[in-house]
Amino acid sequence: MQFNPNIGPEWACWWSESQIRKFLNGKEYVGSVSADKTEITVTNPKGYSFYDKAFSAGEGSGIIKAAVDNSSTQGAPTGPKTTDKIFLLSYADVDDSNNAQALGKKYGFVDIGSREAELTDYSVSRGVINHTSGNKKYGIWWLRSPGNIVGSASSVRSAGYLNAYYVDFGSAGLRPAFRLNLKNIIFTSPAAGGKDAGVVTALQKQVYDGIYTHIPTSRDFTEHKLTLATNTYKLTSADLTSGAITAGTSIDVSYSGASTGAGYHLAAVVTSGDRALYYGRIKSLEDDSKANGTATFVIPEYHDSEEVYIFVEGNNNNGDGKTDFAGVPVCLTGNGRDIKALSPDVLPDLKSISVAPSSLDLAAGQTATLNVGYSPVDAKEDIGWISSAPDIVSVDGAGKLTAHKAGTATITATTVKSNITDSCTVTVTQPFEGLNLNIPKAELIEKDTMEISAFLYPVDTSETISEIEWRVSDEKILKASALAGEPAKAKITALAAGRAFVTAKVTTSAGTLYEKQSEITVTAKPAPGPTPSGGSGGGCNAGLGMGILALLAFVPRIVRKDKNVK
Repeated sequence: MQFNPNIGPEWACWWSESQIRKFLNGKEYVGSVSADKTEITVTNPKGYSFYDKAFSAGEGSGIIKAAVDNSSTQGAPTGPKTTDKIFLLSYADVDDSNNAQALGKKYGFVDIGSREAELTDYSVSRGVINHTSGNKKYGIWWLRSPGNIVGSASSVRSAGYLNAYYVDFGSAGLRPAFRLNLKNIIFTSPAAGGKDAGVVTALQKQVYDGIYTHIPTSRDFTEHKLTLATNTYKLTSADLTSGAITAGTSIDVSYSGASTGAGYHLAAVVTSGDRALYYGRIKSLEDDSKANGTATFVIPEYHDSEEVYIFVEGNNNNGDGKTDFAGVPVCLTGNGRDIKALSPDVLPDLKSISVAPSSLDLAAGQTATLNVGYSPVDAKEDIGWISSAPDIVSVDGAGKLTAHKAGTATITATTVKSNITDSCTVTVTQPFEGLNLNIPKAELIEKDTMEISAFLYPVDTSETISEIEWRVSDEKILKASALAGEPAKAKITALAAGRAFVTAKVTTSAGTLYEKQSEITVTAKPAPGPTPSGGSGGGCNAGLGMGILALLAFVPRIVRKDKNVK
């Protein structure tokens, strides 16, 4: 990628005006303080940004937006400081000399060879100039510092030598850098294979293959991943109850205030600094009843200088090579580190959504509200709604449906961020003129309840339901109770097996009388026993083939629009 497509002006070699800077930072890009001088608008040459592609929202919130020094050390004019989340290293950052400003040895660039950058297949395919050593290719990469003459920027040659190229040179690669807030780190662990999914009795040893040093002298060192802290998952307190920790023996802890939910666990980790030595999920927190309690686990190997932490994990263990997120830990033993939660809270990646119900019957004039379920359950996103036929069924931003006329429409929910969709098929029928009953199910099982409602059609704001009386034909089979504050709705309770009618007797605000009834069948509650073979389901709804469809049951009795006539 070119450092800058413009080679002539003195500012062409400034990092503040580089198109690479805008490409790397994306939505976090902060414009140059020299824009009034350069009189240009920096553009991103790509249709995407590195920041937006490389980091999740949670990872990005752990990256510090830092003041970046863009001093010149090679002769070209110095550019202004910038504020960046993602940047290139400076000439001083990779300089392994003994000059006072050289920082290379501090960052692991101890010699020429340590500056060699092994290319990815993608970099090779994009034309980065390279040389081959053994079976590996090493390429040129840009630095952010001005070069030795106007129009050039510093770089590292494929063999590791410091150099400079004109800014419009397009065959150099990028090695982005950033500053991570170390207080957000709970621990680091092997990038692959360090975390088993199940609950364990003994914590799992973290295996670091290859050479691991703070200043690597070999490329054969272990890749690490991070587990960062988020307030998405809570743990109020945790205490040792079994005395001092001894390797190979049971360790008992009591805890309180733990977040619970599907996929949630209480986990433990043994660390040296921020490096995980042993890790494991020690208890499922699936049920709300597990918010407070006790847990037991074993540490196969332990030394007094090490720390042991307890914390809550949700659905944010994201797999090999990806950053994980967990609750702020409680230190059980050891000095402990000052660990801070990311802001804002980090939600897990959304896998799917489900709209409930998946199909629905409404009568013209009726309303209903759809619900959305998320998988994982704590991966919620904003939802957009759309109807395939808004003249038949319209939908608002909260998923509330309004049926207008007979026909069928598909209501689709789409997550704003992840663009994940699900839908509900709505069938609208033309109701009888006058009083109608909305009966979700025509069959109930003993002890079941459901909500029913009465409504007038066509909808006329000048005539509304003024009084309503709910009755049943057999009070041994059904019970009808008007809902407090909503007399046009009633709660139906199935008392015993049999058949009975539920009746609504209505007086409108215009004095018109209506009466409507519908039959409901109650079946006996099945005796406890093993689940029959042949799959789940069954019950009343399965017998009808109705599922969770709402059934508008209309049994005509008297429908009149004459005032005061029954």
